[in-house]
Amino acid sequence: MQEMQLPLDVSDDAARKPPSPVLKLASAPEARSQRDIELIARLQKEVSVLQAELEKSRNEVMRYEALLRNAQQREMELRAELMPGRNNSSHRQ
Repeated sequence: MQEMQLPLDVSDDAARKPPSPVLKLASAPEARSQRDIELIARLQKEVSVLQAELEKSRNEVMRYEALLRNAQQREMELRAELMPGRNNSSHRQ
């Protein structure tokens, strides 16, 4: 009988690695059915698509975080300019 091994946990580092086969089948002399082979191929393709979507989402989150940091920095700069008792004329352009 063939043994199927599925990854039990996927860490962030594992998800960032290049796609690797998800299902590792122990080699056995008996032949796999065509249906099994097609199912495995379809699942591997789906995993690849999901990994690509995950990477795209991670990149998008990083961009949003950078935009948020920039906006927060700009907000602090504007608040500093508007503080009472401060000479604001030197900062105006």
